[in-house]
Amino acid sequence: MMDMCVKCEQLTQPASVTVQPGQHLTITCQVSYCVGSYRTAWIRQPAGKGLEWIGSGRVGYTTYYKDSLKNKFSISFDSSSNTVTLNGQNVQPEDTAVYNCMQHCDYFDYWGSGTEVTVTVPPTLFPLVQCSPGTADRITVSCLAQDFYPKSLTFQWTDASGKSLTAAVQYPPAEKNNKYTRVSLLTASKSEWDSRRPYSCSVTHPGVNLESSTPTEPLPPNGTDVKMELNQSSPKEIFSNNQAELKCIITGQDPNVVNQIQITWQINGSPVTNTIPTTQSGVSTMTLTLTEWYKVNNVRCSARKDDMTLASQVLTFRKGDRSEPKVTVHILPDEDIIDEVTLVCLVSSRMQQDYYIAWSEHIGTNPPIYTDGINFPPEKTKQGYSVASIYTATKEKWNNFIMFSCNVWPGNSKLSFALSCTDDALEEEEYSSLWSTVFSFIILFISSLLYSMLFSLVKVNMQASS
Repeated sequence: MMDMCVKCEQLTQPASVTVQPGQHLTITCQVSYCVGSYRTAWIRQPAGKGLEWIGSGRVGYTTYYKDSLKNKFSISFDSSSNTVTLNGQNVQPEDTAVYNCMQHCDYFDYWGSGTEVTVTVPPTLFPLVQCSPGTADRITVSCLAQDFYPKSLTFQWTDASGKSLTAAVQYPPAEKNNKYTRVSLLTASKSEWDSRRPYSCSVTHPGVNLESSTPTEPLPPNGTDVKMELNQSSPKEIFSNNQAELKCIITGQDPNVVNQIQITWQINGSPVTNTIPTTQSGVSTMTLTLTEWYKVNNVRCSARKDDMTLASQVLTFRKGDRSEPKVTVHILPDEDIIDEVTLVCLVSSRMQQDYYIAWSEHIGTNPPIYTDGINFPPEKTKQGYSVASIYTATKEKWNNFIMFSCNVWPGNSKLSFALSCTDDALEEEEYSSLWSTVFSFIILFISSLLYSMLFSLVKVNMQASS
């Protein structure tokens, strides 16, 4: 007897879902039929493109996926609630589309209403000020929104009193590498500008309801040029003190100006309300516990004087996808060890993220002493990203069986990882790529040293001959 679908089924799914790059995507489809009786499929359609089948399955049977998407998506079933859930990992802007769940039967297909999935990348906002206002009656200020997705974005301008300014010009967004840039221009009278009244530009980006405000202020008068340096703790200090220290240093030609500067802090775009003193030498230090540090995505330090921002810097931290990294420690072959032992610590992960790497030496039961190594920038590999750190010790210490450990602290986790030997070697290609970078650094250093010695020797011989 042939089993046929002869009744109208209902498939209910959310109207929209918004995620950011690197996050997980979850869409649940509530169906009116038994998920063990019929197959349910997921299909997506990006704007301006055709339908793309993701996969389909039913309880107790094999779930099939499109080959190119089988590592990104998975489909799960819940018989008790008759729900079919699509799970996606590490979504990117190109995954923006309308996603439909569909019941597949012999002669009829029933579709859900569709879920509009938007992978949003929030903009970075910059104020741009006319370099030389000159003697003209009008000057132009502009606001630049950069590297955002999707392209829908609007600007709003306000003056010092908060009054909305509607005379600004907004140019269409320009696309590059699947991200957008847009600019808005505002013309103001020179008399208002000279009165040092600030203008504020804010943007609204759909999907995340982002409202970021950036003040556009008059150029500071002559003599107030200052430089800013924003530093964070070294991995050794973070490991040893269980806290992170951020130091904002202001320097300038006029000490009186530096002494009058007020330094303010922002964490993740929000002002730091507790008072952080500024020394007379123009230094402000903010200390965060590790619990606070894990929640930080970006930190901004600003130097202000007479209601003007003289300098500002931002530190941005890559948090990755919170997956556990792979940590390995490697040593040169015994025949290459002469007076010193060189250890290389490799940390690899699927996504680029910040790691704090410090080395330690263990003698007996004494507490470890943390030391900073030579840390290299992240390098792209086939499997994701890898970071290398080099530590050099004497051969005498090595022969005395002192334990050397590479301690790795991910910037998004309270867990730390420590390895003291080669535990789980990386794939050959990834290791070779990283070791090539490290080895090149060592060879360049030795070559420059040998060249300097040979040049000095030739110079001495020439002088002796003359």
